[in-house]
Amino acid sequence: MSSPTPAENVAFVTLPAGWPESVDEPHVAPARNYWFVLSGEMELTAGDGETRHFRPGSILLAEDTTGTGHTTTVVSDSPVELAVVGTAD
Repeated sequence: MSSPTPAENVAFVTLPAGWPESVDEPHVAPARNYWFVLSGEMELTAGDGETRHFRPGSILLAEDTTGTGHTTTVVSDSPVELAVVGTAD
């Protein structure tokens, strides 16, 4: 079991199928947060070109708050539903 991580807030996000409709410009995370994928599938591409695939049950720690950032693409025919939990640090 990990040590507890203080949480500051939670938000639920829906990314529609086919998102983005045009090329997603690289962007940084607005704050350090955990993304819990509840449904749908998406790919994130980091600034170094590495792409990872996320499906329901995946957890991502988004902490690229500086630098070149990432792009996000919904690859499923259904929306991606996320629970995003902001860390307190």
